[in-house]
Amino acid sequence: TVAEAQGVLASAELICVEPPQGGEADIGVFYADNVLSSSMTMAQASSAVELITTENYAAAGDSAAQTDISADIDGKYIYLVSSGSTANTYTHGKFILRLYGYTVFNDV
Repeated sequence: TVAEAQGVLASAELICVEPPQGGEADIGVFYADNVLSSSMTMAQASSAVELITTENYAAAGDSAAQTDISADIDGKYIYLVSSGSTANTYTHGKFILRLYGYTVFNDV
């Protein structure tokens, strides 16, 4: 059998294709050890780590990146997070999350 591994994350990029509507426009990316529901905060996450700082995504083409990451994300959960005072439900919005990294081979 082949073990499924996610490897080491080297960089990440979040690109807005359609700006968010209804909810908060300040969006970022985190990862954590546990599964969270949509009503929970990252303060409730186990070992939460910020991958991409929250940015205001007001227009298509807005983007943010973190290019200096060295994170072992095996067994982690990745989250889009919002930061701000808007507590409404999102009605629209599309993002592309690009993750770049490498596998750590067991036989090296």
